[in-house]
Amino acid sequence: MQRLVSSDKVDAVIGEVTSTNTLAMTKMAEDTKTPLVSPTATNDRVTSGRQYVSRVCFSDSFQGIVGANLA
Repeated sequence: MQRLVSSDKVDAVIGEVTSTNTLAMTKMAEDTKTPLVSPTATNDRVTSGRQYVSRVCFSDSFQGIVGANLA
């Protein structure tokens, strides 16, 4: 994320795929106001209180409710 923003001067970043790696990138995305979109990071903390971070998939809390209702 740091290289993409500082050296490559990207306008936005798509990825990372895991929640842990995405969480590691969120501070830089917010600090530099660079949009970060994760296709599969489901942890609720990924987008909580963040203006420049979003996800394409459902969050863990939503999936938990749906899974419990299905069971």
